[in-house]
Amino acid sequence: MKKLRGRFLLLLIVTVVSCILALPSLPGLYQSLPEGVRNIVSHQGLSLGLDLQGGIHLVLEVEEERAVEIAVDRLRKSMEDLLAEKTIAVD
Repeated sequence: MKKLRGRFLLLLIVTVVSCILALPSLPGLYQSLPEGVRNIVSHQGLSLGLDLQGGIHLVLEVEEERAVEIAVDRLRKSMEDLLAEKTIAVD
């Protein structure tokens, strides 16, 4: 029971600290805090990465010829296995 209480307390502490550190990222809420609390908490919010700033553009393409080759190879192997299972000779 003590172990569970300790884990809960640790989780509570981490949650409270995380919320305090995230406060500057919410300008409306941050400005409504008392001056003393604002002096303790950093005035800088979380810096957003490129993905959240909209600075990344990623394009993925399929190599169609290679994809068809792989699909045909898989189908051929599947057919060979099925025919071997039914004991039908394959040339």
